[in-house]
Amino acid sequence: VLADKRQREIADVARLIARFRPTKIMVEADSTSQPKLDADFAASCHGKRAMTRNEVEQLGFRIACDQKLPGVVAVDWNELGPIKSEDSVDYIAAIERHGQQAQREEHLRIGKALNDEDQRTLAQGTIGDALLRLNSPEWLRANARAYFRIGLYGTAQDPIGANWDMLWYGRNLAIFNNIVRATKPGDRVLVIYGAGHGNWLRQLATDSGMYRVEERQGWLRE
Repeated sequence: VLADKRQREIADVARLIARFRPTKIMVEADSTSQPKLDADFAASCHGKRAMTRNEVEQLGFRIACDQKLPGVVAVDWNELGPIKSEDSVDYIAAIERHGQQAQREEHLRIGKALNDEDQRTLAQGTIGDALLRLNSPEWLRANARAYFRIGLYGTAQDPIGANWDMLWYGRNLAIFNNIVRATKPGDRVLVIYGAGHGNWLRQLATDSGMYRVEERQGWLRE
C-alpha cells in the first residue's frame, strides 16, 4: 500500500470518506495506546513522520489531519476477559480431539475461495474496489457464516467452537462500548476496523439505538 499507485488510490478513498465530515474517528488500536497514537498522529500530520502501512494511519490519520481533527481515538480491546484458559477456546485442538478434520478442510476451502476473490479484486482494481467489496452485504454475509462454522467445532459436551465465538462476540461488545464512551450527542463517528468485525459492530450500533448507521458503500463511491 506504500507504492505510489496505491497511495493515490488511498488518497482518493480518504477524500470520498471525508465527505461524511466525521467529528470522531475510532480505530483498531488498543485503548491503552492513546498517548503514543496522539504523538504519532501529531508528527505525521505535521510531516515529521512517515505514516506506516496500517489502516489506522493510512486512512485514520490521513482523514483526521485533512479534517483538522485533534487525532484518532483508540478503542480496541483484545483480552480473554472472563475466560480462564486459552485451552477452553482452542478449537484447532478440539478439531483433532473429535476427528473433525474433514469438516475443517471444507471450511478452509470456503474461506480460501473468499480470500482469493478478495485478492483478485485488489490485484485487478483499486483500494476503493477492495473496500467496496469488504463492505458489501454479500461479503458480510459470507464473513458471518465463517464464525457460525467455527461455533460448530467440538461437541455439546466440549463446545470449544462456541466458547471461541463467545470470546469473539465479547471482544466486539467491549470495542463497541469503548466507541460509545468516546461518543457525544451530535458526533458523526467514523469507525475504521478490520473487516472481520463488520457484522457485530454494525449490529451492535444498530440494535443499541444509539447511532444512525449509514449505508457504508455510498461513502466509498463518487
